[in-house]
Amino acid sequence: MAQHGENKTISSAVELLKTNGFDGLAEAVTVLLNSAMVAERSASSSAV
Repeated sequence: MAQHGENKTISSAVELLKTNGFDGLAEAVTVLLNSAMVAERSASSSAV
């Protein structure tokens, strides 16, 4: 299931870049960083 979520996040970021070019770069990076933070929080909360 996590793999599917990653693919969706990456696809969303790529779509932002395809649609908006470099103007969408900040939003694409934000999407990727938010996803990375969610994954890290999930990993740390399951480790406790």
